[in-house]
Amino acid sequence: MSTAEFDARLGVESLPDLVSGPEAAQMLGLSRQRVLQMVQEGKLPGTLVGRSIVIPRAAVHAHRGLQQAPGEQITDLVDEATNTDRRA
Repeated sequence: MSTAEFDARLGVESLPDLVSGPEAAQMLGLSRQRVLQMVQEGKLPGTLVGRSIVIPRAAVHAHRGLQQAPGEQITDLVDEATNTDRRA
């Protein structure tokens, strides 16, 4: 019997893959404070665990996808935000 089958029999739900606030900030190219603000505003789902915020990894990826235009690379967004061109 697999772990998933065992958990299902017991009625145990698996936890989503979570990232910390600073990890989410790095993934999104934002400051830690901005990620906290987004959680407080309800723009990102997050949960306080002790003194730390955790955010579902899928939500971070979904938000990152919203920031990108089709075919645009994350580095293009960073270059635009910092007003640099790495391709030069």
